[in-house]
Amino acid sequence: HLRRLLRTSDRTREIVSIREREQEEPFDLAAVAAEQVAQIRETYPSAQVTVNADVDVTVRAHAALPRAIREALTNAIEHNAEGVEVTVTVDETADGSGLVEIADTGEGIPKFDVEAIEGTEETPLRHTQGLGLWIIYWAVEMSGGTLELLESTPRGTVVRITLPRAG
Repeated sequence: HLRRLLRTSDRTREIVSIREREQEEPFDLAAVAAEQVAQIRETYPSAQVTVNADVDVTVRAHAALPRAIREALTNAIEHNAEGVEVTVTVDETADGSGLVEIADTGEGIPKFDVEAIEGTEETPLRHTQGLGLWIIYWAVEMSGGTLELLESTPRGTVVRITLPRAG
């Protein structure tokens, strides 16, 4: 119980540090995605993760962007049954923004978690089960980007992050 409480405290401090630090930097989105997938493969060697990143798009984002992508990957693996397939796609939107999608074939994010993140505020009756989605949310928010949590067809979740292009 104490270890879980300590981990929650550490993750809460991480969120606070993201919100308090307004440092943006340029990121090669494909390189960041590839690096985070490589780290995930080391941590979860049996995970099935595919990367589609054939574009060259540099975004300007908060320094926590790599952490947010890793958190989305970790959630896709840890919150689903073994054998879940995860696909990371890096692309460019029609307006030139950077786009990264982390899609899985799992059970999906519980509706109350999605509502808490996409709602206007978290309340005692509307909150997420954990802090991982908040790490993603604040890293994207502090980058001037958008976060969408979508249902995947035929099942699963797509975490869609859109970020402003650098320059």
